[in-house]
Amino acid sequence: EELHSKMEMLREREAEVQQSATQWEGEAKALQIRLQAREDDLRAAEERLRQQEQTVDGMKSDFKRVEDETVLAQQKVRCREMELRLNAERGRDLEAEIIRRQREVEAGEERNRLFEVDLARRIKDIEAGEERVKRRELDLDNREQVLKKKMNDFQL
Repeated sequence: EELHSKMEMLREREAEVQQSATQWEGEAKALQIRLQAREDDLRAAEERLRQQEQTVDGMKSDFKRVEDETVLAQQKVRCREMELRLNAERGRDLEAEIIRRQREVEAGEERNRLFEVDLARRIKDIEAGEERVKRRELDLDNREQVLKKKMNDFQL
């Protein structure tokens, strides 16, 4: 009977162990399901992180491109400013050259005017000289006539 009672106790104990094992298996399955869910969440989070990293990399690339474009635009602006300054300097140089040439033209015109005045005076002098020569010739002709007449009168 003791053996029977021990057997019964063993059976009860086995049933308890079986029940406990079943309970532990259920908890293990629940834990495994939770673990699987956490691993899935972790993989999803890793995927989101990878996508965010790609987005950040894209944003960095965009930022670098915009930064490069900005530097290029700034260089273009500086080049244009230098070009405008050079054009302004050339414009001032051209203005100075135009003014210089205008003064040369004005000086040339003044020399031409003075030359024309001098030429007109010389022409008048020449004309006056020609007039004197004509009067002298007339005077000489008259004298010659007078001399011829006197010689004729003398010969008579």
